[in-house]
Amino acid sequence: NTRAATLDRVAYHQNNASPNDRVISVDITDTAELTADNYVLRLSGGAASVYELLDTNGNTVQTGAIEEFLPQSIEYKGIRVNLESGNFTPGDEFLIKPTHRGGQDIGLTGIKANGLAFAQPIVTGTAAGNTGSGTISRGNIVNVLDPATGERLPTFAEEGSLAPPLLIKFTSETSYDVLDNTDPANPVSLKPPLENLAYSPGISNEILPDNSGQTFAVSNGFNAGRTPFSHEVVTGAVGTEASNAIVEELITIHKNLGEGVVESQKIVIPAGHSAQAAAAILSEADGISATASTYTEIKINDNGLGTDFELYLNGKHLTLSQPNLLGALPSPITNDYIAEAINIDGNLQAQGIRAVSDGDSIKIFSSFGADLKFQVEGGGGDNVQFKGKEPAIALGTVDLNNPVNFNS
Repeated sequence: NTRAATLDRVAYHQNNASPNDRVISVDITDTAELTADNYVLRLSGGAASVYELLDTNGNTVQTGAIEEFLPQSIEYKGIRVNLESGNFTPGDEFLIKPTHRGGQDIGLTGIKANGLAFAQPIVTGTAAGNTGSGTISRGNIVNVLDPATGERLPTFAEEGSLAPPLLIKFTSETSYDVLDNTDPANPVSLKPPLENLAYSPGISNEILPDNSGQTFAVSNGFNAGRTPFSHEVVTGAVGTEASNAIVEELITIHKNLGEGVVESQKIVIPAGHSAQAAAAILSEADGISATASTYTEIKINDNGLGTDFELYLNGKHLTLSQPNLLGALPSPITNDYIAEAINIDGNLQAQGIRAVSDGDSIKIFSSFGADLKFQVEGGGGDNVQFKGKEPAIALGTVDLNNPVNFNS
């Protein structure tokens, strides 16, 4: 029941009313009562205070009232749903996934022991410089052959080795990357990449799916990585939001049922939806489990003169003086201070947002795929840079003579 795990057990329906400010977490209270079932928490619409909890067949298993003041908890079969904060509105729906990501040994999957042609199972190990208490299992071998062709899978094409060898690199206490470790001096991304994956401390986490029939796919989405065009920069008072540049996407999933029968699903991701909302839509489709993440890199250039430099992320004031938590507010504002301000903010943590600064720039991530909405204000000579697509010199720069917004 780490904070990241409890938040990750909830998916928010894309049609919930604005503002998207609700915060819900799910605790596991009794593993003896816990089942593998998911549930839908729905505000029935008769009144904001009436809720229904539905099982996977759409049957109502519990009803009740939401009290006027939050937080409030709803308990059912070994779980506790915590309504922490936000504006809950009639018609809102939330997918409750108590056992999401939770509970089997970490292992490399895709192979069976009876198909193993090596002299020994997969070998795993830990780096000598690790400082955490995490451990990794030896791994389970479930199949080395492609069930459709009978040929060796590319990963096991060379007998006696794994191609490529894998490196699991933790990027925070609750996230990790799986990298190609062919060159130990220079690990690189897999194709498709397995990066910024959610990790739940205290329980076993699977690295790969345990079903050899599953397919893994990654999409960056149209417009991902580019800096804003001039017409997308919005001037306005604090709280003004710029829409993101995501266009409507149609995704078609084909499943071969055998004997020439192909089943198709068409899924529409509406324009302007966050990656988090897109993953929720995909996860509602039959046989699909989707996760999302967002990332941007910024550089603060504050000359410390004239109008104070101000920066907001998703409505949170990052340049606010917080001497008890962050020490004295520096002048000029530094990249390190902004990263620390992001990492101590509970509201941003609830959105899976974290930041890493190297002093020169700040890398900002959301492990849930939340939109990263920036608003900045400053005087002449102040500017903020956003890293676009490679090469790294592709930076968008705006002089901050007036308040402006960016939506990554």
